[in-house]
This record gives sequence, C-alpha cells and structure tokens, in this order.
Amino acid sequence: DFLTMHDGMDFMIPQWLFAILIYNIREFFGGYGLTILMVLTSLLLGFVQYQNAKTVNDNKRNRWIMVLLTMCLFQLVASHIRPFVFTVLFCSLEILCIEKWIRHSRFEWLIGLPVLSVLQINMHNSLWISLLLVWICYIAEWLWNKFRKISPRFAIGPLLIAGVGIILGSLLNPYGFDYVWYIFPSMESLKPLSNTISELRHPDLSFWYFWIPVVLEAIWLSYLFFFKKKMIPMSYLLLWIGFTFMGFWAIRNIIFTMTCGQIVISVTA
Repeated sequence: DFLTMHDGMDFMIPQWLFAILIYNIREFFGGYGLTILMVLTSLLLGFVQYQNAKTVNDNKRNRWIMVLLTMCLFQLVASHIRPFVFTVLFCSLEILCIEKWIRHSRFEWLIGLPVLSVLQINMHNSLWISLLLVWICYIAEWLWNKFRKISPRFAIGPLLIAGVGIILGSLLNPYGFDYVWYIFPSMESLKPLSNTISELRHPDLSFWYFWIPVVLEAIWLSYLFFFKKKMIPMSYLLLWIGFTFMGFWAIRNIIFTMTCGQIVISVTA
C-alpha cells in the first residue's frame, strides 16, 4: 500500500504518486496516452474555471471570457503534462469548493479540501503549501471584514475545521511531516541553480502573455478602486496578488497567474 511501499528507503521521492501515474500511462498507452491525459486535464481545468466564474458572477459572458482567457493562456505555458498542471487544477478546485460553500452554506463542499490536500501532497508535495495559502486568503478576508466591522460573507467556524483537515490530510503520505516540510530545503537547494535552469528565472519582457494580462488587470483593478470606489472581496484580491507574485518569482509559476489568479476578473468584469 502507498503508506508502506517506501519503508527502508534513506531518501524521499518527490511527486511519487505522479511518477506512478505517468509510468503506468506510458507503459500501457505510450506517448499518446500522455497527450490524452494532458488534453483531459486541460478540459477539466476549463470546466472548473467555468464553474468558478458561474459561482461568483451570474453574467454568462464573463464565464466564457474566464474560460477562454484561462485556456488560451494555459496552453501557452503548459505544453506538456507535469505536476504543476495538477497543482493548478487542485487550487482551482479548492477555490470552487470554498465558493460553493459560501453560496450554498453546505458543509459537504468543504469536505473536498482535505481530499485535495491528500492528493496534492502525494502528487506534488513541494507545492502543497499552495493549497494552504488559498485557504489563508479566505481567512484573511474574514479577519479584514471583522476588523473593519463589516458583516463577513461567511462563517469562520466551518472554514477553520476545513483548514485543520487540509493540514491533517497533508500527513497522509509515506514520509510524514518531512514530506510537507520538503518545500523549504528544496527551495534552498535550487537557489544556486536559479540562473542555470531557465524556468527558475524571473520572466523578462519577452513573456508578453504574462506581462500584458497582468498590466491590464492591474489597471482595471486600480480603476475600480480609485474611480468606481468598488469594494472587491479581500480573498479575490489576495488570490490575484499572490498568484501574480508567484509569476514574477519564476517563469514556471506563470501557469498559476494565468489560471487561479483570474477569478478576480470574473468577479469584477
């Protein structure tokens, strides 16, 4: 079973579940199987993004703008299957689960968060923290509204319980807490390689598909805030800021900016 198959090893295997998935698809279906997996994952991400847009905004036009924008940009930055693709999908699903819970007040939607945590830690452990950060954006919104004495959009209790589930779910892996903590030593070890591995560099101006949307979105959000005085829920702004910063940090992270960070456009467009 997956909790004991690594016993006796003196090292950790990052993304071990992803490796098993890819190996078996390649073994039984060849390279075409991997292509099909990428297509299906992309379609699923598009469907999730559509549902996110549908949940936060009733405007049908906005839903399709969200999907088309996401999918076009996604194809530019994700040309092949890799763990990052699943992490983006899981983050989008987490946003959908939370938004569905906010709209319908059904705790069942939050049960998906611990499940996503278990999948994420075993598929792409070095970015498990991204699920926690999405959750923190909503906690920050609740705290911000309380501080400003504004009625929050949701109750904090169920979301805190879901957060505990996210943390406990991360421990369901072959290596325990060390697998969760792996992101920090791995980031430290990559620092000397940041100028050698191209995808670890900061995006320059040639990455127009990153800079153009980000600049236009920044102008749009500034216009809403300073001229329209429109108050955007803090969680959406934090998601946009956080995933945009990830894109600034490294080329490989642009995939997050172009997908998960776009929900603020669905809300405001």
